[in-house]
Parts: sequence; structure tokens; C-alpha cells
Amino acid sequence: MAANLFSLVLLARSRDKLEDLARELGAQHGTKVTIVPADLSEPGAAQAVFDSLTDAGVQIDLLVNNAGLLLEGRFGVIGLDEQLQLLQVNIVALTALSLSQTLSCLAVDRESDDDRAQSGIFAGSLVGWLSI
Repeated sequence: MAANLFSLVLLARSRDKLEDLARELGAQHGTKVTIVPADLSEPGAAQAVFDSLTDAGVQIDLLVNNAGLLLEGRFGVIGLDEQLQLLQVNIVALTALSLSQTLSCLAVDRESDDDRAQSGIFAGSLVGWLSI
């Protein structure tokens, strides 16, 4: 995506890794990269991320979700906190970001003649289906 000169918003827990990747992508491809350090396992984090991007005037045209958790072990042995964290990342955050993007695109469509396509690519939750 950077090679095609898309402006990127990168979200992950580690600010240092995000900064390193943003520098690398900017140097290699000359693309604008916005970083957002956040933990999507925290309730409300996805909406807070979207709100902060909206406040900064950043419009998301293509949402690529690669966040996902996988728990190994027997269901009855894995703690409730871990189970809820998995649901927060794999379902709640994904749904919140997708809905926020959809509503934003619909608002843009109503306010202008912008023909931007609303798109999403979701890969992260597929990790849970891979055998290890």
C-alpha cells in the first residue's frame, strides 16, 4: 500500500515499533504515515482511536484489520479475563472500527459528491482458524 502512495495510519501497542516502521515506509516510499499507539484489547479503545483520527481530520478510505488474538488450551482452563480480551480484540474492536468507518463514509457521501469507495480487509481473526 505504501508503494502505491497510500497515506497510512498504523495502529499497534508499541509506539517504538510504529515509529520505526513509519520511518522505514516514509523513507522507502515517500508516503505519509500516521501512527496510533493503542491497545484494542481495552474497552473503548477502538472508538477512542477513531474519534482522535476524526478530530485530526484523518479520513479512513480502506480499513485493513490484521489484529487478532488466539488462545491455546482447553476452554475451561483459560481464564475469563483472557477470553474477554480475545472477544474485545477479535469482535468488539473490529465491529467498532468497521461501523465507525461505515458511518463516516456515509456522512461524506451525503455531504459531497465524493465517490470514495468504502472498503475493508479483515485478516486478523483468521489467525484463530489456523492450526499450530
